[in-house]
Amino acid sequence: IGNGMSSRAVIRKGQRRFLLHTMSAGQAFTVLNEENKQLRDATLWMAGHTYETDREGRLVVPFSTSPGQQQVVITHDGWSSLHTFSHEGESYELTAGIYVDRESLRQHGKSMVIVRSGLNLNGHAIGLSALENVRMTITSTDLDGIQSSQEIADFGLSMDRESTHEFHVPSRLANLHIGVRANVKQLSTGKDINLSADQSFAVNEIDRTAH
Repeated sequence: IGNGMSSRAVIRKGQRRFLLHTMSAGQAFTVLNEENKQLRDATLWMAGHTYETDREGRLVVPFSTSPGQQQVVITHDGWSSLHTFSHEGESYELTAGIYVDRESLRQHGKSMVIVRSGLNLNGHAIGLSALENVRMTITSTDLDGIQSSQEIADFGLSMDRESTHEFHVPSRLANLHIGVRANVKQLSTGKDINLSADQSFAVNEIDRTAH
């Protein structure tokens, strides 16, 4: 203040901030105060829409069809603050560890395929309940290049244990290709997305030689 002029000071004491994590329904905001305590009755405004907290006190924003930086206004108890976050799209990935004991691949015998699977959404692991039409395909190729395929419909997958399937080993087996297929519905667009995970096993290579 001086020379007949006055100035104003803007002082900020504390600030609303948030923790962000990805879930199957979208991106979840957990709003905290300056003492890192959760504010369970906050609201979030973004692009003309206001989001309120769910039963666990989270603000869930659906995924975007145009990912990018987005500004949001978080309000609690009459106080608002402006923030920026990376609004994600909806990208799924099916992962599967597929194992077959090579010593069990005896001609005309039986072998077991073991699968341990997972589902990632934007790089974050989520449950397998979103998967639909899960199936396994077993494709065998013999030393003459002749292929045969088998599809196992409604193949059960679990988060906490391996899934198994017993199959007959064809004669003169040269290559075994195992694939896991599934569909998932993309919430942001309503479209069905095809997912897959594959593993191949080459066997009996010595039988291609003269020794």
